[in-house]
Amino acid sequence: MAWDEVVACAKRVRDVLATLDLESFVKTTGGKGLHVVVPLVPAASWTDTLEFSRLIAQGLARFEPTRFSADLPKAGRASKVFVDCLRNRRGATSVSAYSTRAEPKATVSVPVPWQALGAQTRGDSFHATDVNRWYAATDPWADFGKTRQKLTKSQIKAARAALERSL
Repeated sequence: MAWDEVVACAKRVRDVLATLDLESFVKTTGGKGLHVVVPLVPAASWTDTLEFSRLIAQGLARFEPTRFSADLPKAGRASKVFVDCLRNRRGATSVSAYSTRAEPKATVSVPVPWQALGAQTRGDSFHATDVNRWYAATDPWADFGKTRQKLTKSQIKAARAALERSL
């Protein structure tokens, strides 16, 4: 999949979340993709959080099937962006921001401002040797820790209703 399509899909996820009054942030994976991250205060249960993320993933895959997949097996998602709702269950892990991948190029997962996404900010654009230079002037996630939002039952209900009609 072309990088500009990966960026467009990440922005589509952001926009869907915004319709549910959830602010999101984006970071590179250090590999081929992007992670859209929604900071939440610990109010919703793990079950509710997983259900919500599953509804968003299934909705995107249902209404934009040429762009998105919620299928775990790679065979079912060729040339599509995989929306991985399983990172939102208890015990699941995800690469953290500023983590270096254990590979020869030492690529790093880094927070990126939404407006900076483009050709120069691919998933593997940043390396351990240059990431400090990139962030010398700004912290794209400066507001991340200040973002105080909850996942509510009404947002889950709205996501369920959206899945039943369209996103």
